[in-house]
Amino acid sequence: MGLSIFLGGVSWGEPLAGVNVNPADWERLAAWEAWTGGKAEMVGDNLYAVDWDGLSGANPQNGVGHSLERWRQGFRSGKLRGGSAADYAFELAVPMFPDLMKDDERRWYVGMGDEAIGELGWLERGRAKRVRKDAERAFRSLARVLVREGFGKARLRLGWEFNLDEDAWRIEGNPERWDDFQAVWRNVHGWMMSEPGAEFTWVWNVLLGYNEEARAGSFDPVRHAYPGDEYVDVVSCDVYDGHPHYFYRTANEAGAGEEEMARRWEMMWVFLAEGRRMAEDGSGGVVVEGVPCLESYRAFARERGKLFAISEWGLVGGLEGGRDNVYFLERMHAWMRASEVAYANYFEFMEVGEDGETVVVDHALMPGYWEWGRERREGSERRYLELWHSRAAGARE
Repeated sequence: MGLSIFLGGVSWGEPLAGVNVNPADWERLAAWEAWTGGKAEMVGDNLYAVDWDGLSGANPQNGVGHSLERWRQGFRSGKLRGGSAADYAFELAVPMFPDLMKDDERRWYVGMGDEAIGELGWLERGRAKRVRKDAERAFRSLARVLVREGFGKARLRLGWEFNLDEDAWRIEGNPERWDDFQAVWRNVHGWMMSEPGAEFTWVWNVLLGYNEEARAGSFDPVRHAYPGDEYVDVVSCDVYDGHPHYFYRTANEAGAGEEEMARRWEMMWVFLAEGRRMAEDGSGGVVVEGVPCLESYRAFARERGKLFAISEWGLVGGLEGGRDNVYFLERMHAWMRASEVAYANYFEFMEVGEDGETVVVDHALMPGYWEWGRERREGSERRYLELWHSRAAGARE
């Protein structure tokens, strides 16, 4: 039995074994439930919006509204183990602002209080106030739509992976945005929680392995991006068996054998779990230590009295990944069981390029999905089912 979370308390056991099927891929959720042999204990999805209309959730043809329409289709299909959003524990990654927001509008939205806006010229002042009103209107609408559609108790992962340089709301390397990030979080929290029926849980989420400068005292998520205990319920990490710069790339490029890959697996785990980057030459030397890691974020969650979760985790394909890495699955499972992890969503995702053949991103475990990828994962498929679902690979319902 997985972790049970009630309003009145918490009982610990196995972490809830969930899956992220971004973007609103309910067909993949149905396949996952058939593969694992039961209803998913947790379901994750990442929401996207290019404008405030899309973020509001009110337009079924645009942004978040389109994702919610996809979920409605799934629940009506009869192919899922649950018949509505309320039948699942959902975690939804929520954008902090639309993707296509103009730079000046973003500046007014994230970096200016009423006093600063008042110092603008009359034309800019009017536009700045309008942007702030658009934002409030969109997030209040989003809260109402989520409640109406059965997501009123969802976990909301606002501004997820803010320390990754691919996202518009990233703040690593941007000291002028550190306070802004916290202020926007608090505003969005207030707008959404004030709507009737809103019982959201708020998840503060980072991606491991992408902010080594924290060790030097510059950007540190827990010091520069945490909005405050009143506004956060869960501290979570996204954890992947891969990194764009080291550990696996050189080994894969050289066609390393099993023994060398096993050494790299251990190095990667030490980096993710303990924050120490070991020398790749096999000398045993430590190149960097004190990098934010699983242990440090778990300790932070305990210090602040928050639940700790893994919002996304998975294998990585290509040169940056560790191939069919059963070792990673086993270490993650053991660490989660020993660390009071509330839930863990495997990121069951694969993206194929416009040519219909080139795999751009590959984290998939399920048969029929990873087989499109760059490498085979029979061992990982089998071990995942054994560890998380006590089920043998190949079993079908």
